[in-house]
Amino acid sequence: MNWITRQLKKILPQKKKSLDIPVDSWQTCKRCKSANYIDDLRKNFYLCSCGSPFSCPPRERFKYLFDNSKWEEVPYDTSFKDFLNWKDRISYKERVQKSIEATGQDEVGIIAKGEINGTKVCCISMNFLWAGGSVGHNFGECVIKAAETSREENLPLVIFTESGGARMMEGAISLMQLPRMTVAIQIFKDMEQRQPSILFSCSPTTGGLSASLANICDFTLAEHETDLIAFAGKRVLDGFNDETIPEDFQTAISLKRNGFLDDIIERPNQKEKISTLISLLQKKVA
Repeated sequence: MNWITRQLKKILPQKKKSLDIPVDSWQTCKRCKSANYIDDLRKNFYLCSCGSPFSCPPRERFKYLFDNSKWEEVPYDTSFKDFLNWKDRISYKERVQKSIEATGQDEVGIIAKGEINGTKVCCISMNFLWAGGSVGHNFGECVIKAAETSREENLPLVIFTESGGARMMEGAISLMQLPRMTVAIQIFKDMEQRQPSILFSCSPTTGGLSASLANICDFTLAEHETDLIAFAGKRVLDGFNDETIPEDFQTAISLKRNGFLDDIIERPNQKEKISTLISLLQKKVA
C-alpha cells in the first residue's frame, strides 16, 4: 500500500461491515404483521406482543414446562426409511436432511421425561418446522414409545401436536400410523393403575392427526383461540361447498363453543393447568 492509497482510505467513506445477523432472527406475526426478534420470543413463550403464538420448538417448550428446565429425552427409532424411493423436485432423503439441519431434530417429535411441579410426566412435542409436522412411520414409533414408557413407569402422558397431516412421501405407510397411534394410547389408558393423558392441539393440527391422536386423550386443549384445528382445510371445503363458512370456522374458539375442545390454555398458564389436571385425575387434590 503506497502513500496515495493510504490517504484515499482516510478520505473516502468506508463500507460498513455486515452485522452477520442470521436470516431467521426475525419472525413476522401472521395476525398483527409485527416483526419479532427470536431472542425476545424465547423469553416470552414464543408469543407475539399481540398474544398470538408462534410455533414453539420442542426443546424450548420443555424449558417452559419442566421444573428447573430439566428433562431427559427418551430415544426411539428415527432411522431414515424410504419405503417408496420417493422423489419429486428433490428426493425424500434430501427433504429429511433439510428438516434435520433446520431444526436440530432427527424426527418431527421429541419425547421427554421430567417433573411438572414435582410430578414426573412423559411428554411428546412436535415441531411444525420439521417437514410441516407431517406424520410418518417414525412418528408412529414416537407415540408408541412414549405410551410404553408412560405405562411401564406409571407416568401421566402429555402431548403437544403441530401437524399438517400424513407424510405423502410414505404413502399408505403414513396412513397406517393413525390406527397404530390410536391403539397405543388406548393400551396406555387401559392400564390397571390409570394415569391421565392430556393433549394440546397447537396450531395447526390438521389432517389425519386431528382425526386420530388429537381426539382420544382424557383432555383435549388448545393454546390460543385462533389455533387452526381441522381435518380438511377451509380452501378444500370451499371447492365442494356453496355454503358460506363462518369466519371463525375450524378455530379453537369455535371448537370449544361446539364441545370439541375442553378448554383453551395459553402458554404462560400451561404448566400450572397441566399440574392441576394431573392432580385432580390422580385424586391428589381434595
